[in-house]
Amino acid sequence: MPGVKQGDLPPLAEERKTEPKALADKPDSEIDYSDIPPLDDANCGLIERKSIRD
Repeated sequence: MPGVKQGDLPPLAEERKTEPKALADKPDSEIDYSDIPPLDDANCGLIERKSIRD
C-alpha cells in the first residue's frame, strides 16, 4: 500500500494469522496461480527494483 509504513498497519486478525502457514505447507501443485501473470525476466526485474526502493 503506497504511503503506509509497516508499523502503521492494523494488527492481523487471529483467523488470518493461520493463512500464511497453511499456504506454505501446501505443495506448489495444490496452489492455484491462475489469477496472477507468469513471472518472467521483465517482471522479476521490476519486483527487485521496487523492493530496493522501499
